[in-house]
Amino acid sequence: MGNGKKTGRKIVLVLLSLLLFACNNDMHVGNYYTFTGQTVAGFLEDNSQNFSTFVAILKKAGIWGEMQTYGDYTCFAPTNEAFEIFFAEKGWTTVEELAKEKCDTIAWSHIINQVYYTTDLVEGAFPSPNRLDRYLTYSCDSDTITGALYYLVNKTSRLIECNDSVQNGVVQIVDRVLEPSNKMLPDIMGDDPSISLFYQALLLTRMNDSISSYIDENYRVPGGDSTTIGVYYHTGNEWEYAIFPEKRYFKYTAFVETNDVYEKYG
Repeated sequence: MGNGKKTGRKIVLVLLSLLLFACNNDMHVGNYYTFTGQTVAGFLEDNSQNFSTFVAILKKAGIWGEMQTYGDYTCFAPTNEAFEIFFAEKGWTTVEELAKEKCDTIAWSHIINQVYYTTDLVEGAFPSPNRLDRYLTYSCDSDTITGALYYLVNKTSRLIECNDSVQNGVVQIVDRVLEPSNKMLPDIMGDDPSISLFYQALLLTRMNDSISSYIDENYRVPGGDSTTIGVYYHTGNEWEYAIFPEKRYFKYTAFVETNDVYEKYG
């Protein structure tokens, strides 16, 4: 009986060990799983003749691994020709000249942590910011000669191939590098000559100062888990979890009359 009990305990221990190994292994796979199908990274590498510069920037920025793994990404991929134009404008020649921080900025500007196909969008800002925490804009235009419709990101980067679906998102190919903008609403309004009268009034009343805020630097969440697990609270009928946003943003909508409207009414 003694030997039988020892044998039984050994079997139980072996089974527990196997179970724990399986659980740990599942956790590992869940956290670091790499698709066997084509990912964002796979798409770019398979078309390296067009995207080798962008690949080099993603690798130097340290986010290449993410593009190989599970996720939901929209990747705006500038072609090598787009980077040639961009580098010429900046006085650069190769990726090796760029500091890692500059590569970070370029890479983060081209990635959104949500999947967006052109069929999901309407003209205006994308629903989610890019990895640089900036909102990109989406618009349509037509060729003046052929009349063909095309799409623009940030009004300057043309989508030359749309909606290349991959395992971890979608790749949107653009003909210009997306440059991050730190402009706030008054700055954007000041760039538009068709609303210069309204903009002048905005400056004279100093309302531009009131709508230049972007993020509340004094905002603090109750605790580390409040943005993921949430804070447990009672509604009066039942207990629920309230998820707190990680950051508090200031956002504004301006309804602006054009100069023509003011001139019409004197």
